[in-house]
Amino acid sequence: MHKRIFLALIALFTVTFPTTDAVAKQILRIGMSAPLESDQGLFARRFKAIAESLSNNEIRVSLFADGAFGNDLELLDHLQEGNLAAVTVSAGNAVSAVEELGTLALPGLVETHEEAVKATTGSIGRYWNDLCMKKGDFRILGWSYSGTRTVYAQRPLPRKPRDVREFVVSAAFAEWEAGPNPTFEAHVSSAGSNDIALYRYYSMHPFVIGGPSWRRLSPDLQAVLIHAGREAQQYVMLMQALKPVSRESALTRPVLTNQQIQEWVWPEFHDLLGGRAPITRVLDAINWR
Repeated sequence: MHKRIFLALIALFTVTFPTTDAVAKQILRIGMSAPLESDQGLFARRFKAIAESLSNNEIRVSLFADGAFGNDLELLDHLQEGNLAAVTVSAGNAVSAVEELGTLALPGLVETHEEAVKATTGSIGRYWNDLCMKKGDFRILGWSYSGTRTVYAQRPLPRKPRDVREFVVSAAFAEWEAGPNPTFEAHVSSAGSNDIALYRYYSMHPFVIGGPSWRRLSPDLQAVLIHAGREAQQYVMLMQALKPVSRESALTRPVLTNQQIQEWVWPEFHDLLGGRAPITRVLDAINWR
């Protein structure tokens, strides 16, 4: 009940009222589950500054962080219902709307900043955007990057390939749900004395605007948002590249080899992600020199 009242108040006080200016302002509400100090928040704050500046404040952006509108799955619901104009969510959670996006959160597929940039820009960037517009009625304005994450698990690990596969798949789904798996106790953190590095993946987040909000904008304002998204992405790409890599992260080697992950784990996700085709596209993109 309290949450409904909160959302109703948000809608009430963010309605666009007539102003004394010659141009009425377009107010865009943007939601995220992460705090403003996060990498997603950095993108959103940069996007807000650029969009408002380039539009001469015809566009006004309101940011709602720290889960004000719920978790990533709830944010996507609010986007579809029109309560939010845009959201930024993790690639793993975006699978609920566009299944192929989960490819970017697969264990061991994208592991470095360079690979993440290659997997989200150029022709494959257009591929993700086309899927989002077709299946989710939203478009990607940019990506934020949160670095390489290592998933640890407590020893001992299963010995049989089938058991290892089930173990890793469960850990991956737990990561997509933004929490540790209570059964297998897989987690993302510094390794403890009884922990072993299971696999790595690179955390990235599409920043998307809903179709209804997009279609209400004039072509000029749409161009402003495209430009703001592109510049915000370039900014966070640079900031992430400048972050120092911890010695522990650089020296840690997961117990699963790339071959084991590809043969044992990835096939378990084919049905969920629309087959192997999205994986092949990502591999082609990150292996390009």
